Amino acid sequence: MWTEAHTQLLLLAPDYFETHLRLTEVAMGSGVLSAKEKALVLVAVNGAVTHLQPAGLRASMQAALAAGASADEIIHVLRRISPLGIHSCMFGFPCCSRSSNGRAVIDDAMPGRSPTAA
Repeated sequence: MWTEAHTQLLLLAPDYFETHLRLTEVAMGSGVLSAKEKALVLVAVNGAVTHLQPAGLRASMQAALAAGASADEIIHVLRRISPLGIHSCMFGFPCCSRSSNGRAVIDDAMPGRSPTAA
């Protein structure tokens, strides 16, 4: 499904867009996953808080519905990805904590690493 984001990417970086298109064609081409399963994977990718792409999420949800997914299946996927945000905060925030001199440090959120100035 073509979106405004595709148009913007095409206009801003045509070479990158061509590479992106080829990669997408490989990933979404023939294979063992059905069209519905591929669309649900894209729901997960676009809905993950680490990626959060609202336009892509809407497009992938519409594609999933068009491919035969139910609203319950889409909600199931969204429920499965929601802990990613909590996980990112639990491990990301401590890694970005600041020492007294204002420099970022790696702390006990990174097992096996001692806190040192970055």
